[in-house]
Amino acid sequence: MKKLTKISLVLLLLLSLVAGNVAAEGQQDEPAAAEDWPSGPITIVCSSRAGGFADYHARVLADYIQRTTDTPCAVVNMTEGGGSVGAEFVRSSDPDGLTLYYFHTSFPITCYTGVYNADPDEDFTSISSVVNAGNNAIVVSADAPWDSFEDLARDAKANPDSILWGAAAGATSHFVMAMFEKELGVKFKMVDAGSEAEKITALLGGHIDVCNVGMGNTDQYVKAGKMKALGITGAERDFAFPQFPTAVEQGVDVVWEGEFALYGPKGISAEMVDKINSVLDSFGTTDEASSEAMQKRGAYVIERTTDESVTFMRNTHAMLKQMARDLGF
Repeated sequence: MKKLTKISLVLLLLLSLVAGNVAAEGQQDEPAAAEDWPSGPITIVCSSRAGGFADYHARVLADYIQRTTDTPCAVVNMTEGGGSVGAEFVRSSDPDGLTLYYFHTSFPITCYTGVYNADPDEDFTSISSVVNAGNNAIVVSADAPWDSFEDLARDAKANPDSILWGAAAGATSHFVMAMFEKELGVKFKMVDAGSEAEKITALLGGHIDVCNVGMGNTDQYVKAGKMKALGITGAERDFAFPQFPTAVEQGVDVVWEGEFALYGPKGISAEMVDKINSVLDSFGTTDEASSEAMQKRGAYVIERTTDESVTFMRNTHAMLKQMARDLGF
């Protein structure tokens, strides 16, 4: 009798634990209420080292969200695996809108070049194309023998694979380099130089000959006499830095204007996507602090509705996917 009682108690305990797990799973599956966003502290994951171009923008966004929602919002830098570790951390998070991924076009590029085995449209929720990162400049050190793309192309043709172009393998800078190679009809030797901060260090240290850099850093280092800008990648001269000519002006048909975008894990409701976008309404526009911070780096916000923003992101993904195929990835 005692034996039966013990078995019964064990069975009851097991059934209780199973029921508790089922209930807990049921609670986890409950979609987060859009009207409650944010329901807790927010984490923005950025696949850039602290001090880099992307990190700067992520921190401006986090500051804005924290001030606007009166909710703690922190940036976490996860650079391992070419950015795939940070993206995967967000992909595997709960779809409650509290763990978000903020990065530029390098994120979908890593998906289409095999660096990260995921699809930005299928495995994530596209939330907002937040910031036009502005132009990039193709820069060389101040004592380099080139003052234009014509100079660079001449030497690259005479000495293939001799000019060291710093980029991040399978990322935006790699695509930009490949576009210049194709347009100029030359072959550079790519050096995997990492983030913007790392590329600048490598360029100033003489470890690479050329790379692409954001406008804020370009202006700063050109004024300090440490760099020369051969030209910028925008279709038109930069509104904040009109002194730098475009590649197009020099007869080099290369235009690249990558945007920063905000993603979440798959399963965030359309209502919550709308709510997050409504919170971002004044980011970089009527909010003075974020607007000034963006302009310092030559970036600006393009105002779009949620539908326009998500459509833009999906179109960008399709374009990058085709480019990756064209480049042989």
